[in-house]
Amino acid sequence: MDSQDQRDMSFMDILHEDANMANSVLGESQQNPMSVDYSQPQVVMAHTKKPQRGSNFSIEEDKLLVSSWLNVGMDPVQGTDQKHNQFWERCHAYFHAHKDFPTERIYSSLMNRWSIIQKSVSKFTACLHQIEHLNQSGTTEHDKIQKARSLYRSQNKDVAFPYEHCWNLLKGEQKWLYHGNKDKQRRNSSVATSANVTHTPSSILEGEGDNVSNGNNVDFERPIGRKAEKAKRKRKEGPSEDVAEFMKKKVESLEDARVQGEEMIRLEKERLQLEQLDREDKMDIERKKLHLLELDRVEKMNIERRKLHLQELDREERIMMIDSSMMFDFQQQYWKARQKEIIESQQARNLT
Repeated sequence: MDSQDQRDMSFMDILHEDANMANSVLGESQQNPMSVDYSQPQVVMAHTKKPQRGSNFSIEEDKLLVSSWLNVGMDPVQGTDQKHNQFWERCHAYFHAHKDFPTERIYSSLMNRWSIIQKSVSKFTACLHQIEHLNQSGTTEHDKIQKARSLYRSQNKDVAFPYEHCWNLLKGEQKWLYHGNKDKQRRNSSVATSANVTHTPSSILEGEGDNVSNGNNVDFERPIGRKAEKAKRKRKEGPSEDVAEFMKKKVESLEDARVQGEEMIRLEKERLQLEQLDREDKMDIERKKLHLLELDRVEKMNIERRKLHLQELDREERIMMIDSSMMFDFQQQYWKARQKEIIESQQARNLT
């Protein structure tokens, strides 16, 4: 024990000697002994501001979020060929494009809110399916919903189902339908599938009722295909343009037909005119030909007459040159009579 006290004393002496040496070096007086601070050094940390939590979602925001999910996720043109980020970017854009109340929700906020709604709605749908599976006689749809609410509360630590306004919009989708019995697959017309009903923001915010059935049943059909939906939207978006284009093409076709008809008529007239000219030319040629033939015939006749006339002159000349002095009397009378006739004929021709 004494040896331990001595070691402690010697350790304290060493400390006092070191302190006095430091005071002498720094020029401090003996009346101000050096104080040694054995506390931990303070570290100055940069202050990081935590992001403030946004306000709670209102019922209108929940409905609009459900509408965004339905219209983007059930779009038959886009189909299921959408990546996760691309899908929620489109949901975010749809949400802010159709809102009619002041709110600003970021991409991740909408995605997290939908995750909560989907989980809760799925639990409530499972409770309702359990009630429907019991198939109790005399139970109305309203009674089934009340029992499903009670079952949900009992399974979730006495917490009521808070998203019934969202379930009313989603209950008609195939994901949340009850398929336990075939006769239960016919649902009411107010809960139409997304393949036949477009969930507009106005219909979402106005509400679609709290009851499951109103007495009208409708069969769920196979969703429309992508090409058929594109054609359907094209007909709805621009019927006037299609009609105008059709009428324009029809008018152009009629105009082309009219021009072609007029051209055919013109060509037919030209053909008839050419045929008429050809016939006239042929007739003229035929007339000229006949005229030439006639001229040739007349010329031949004239030549023949001149020939005969020359022959006649030659004969008359021979008769006139005959000497009848050496002939008998009756021969002299004959040739004198012939010569007389020639002279009279010649005189007559000269007179004419």
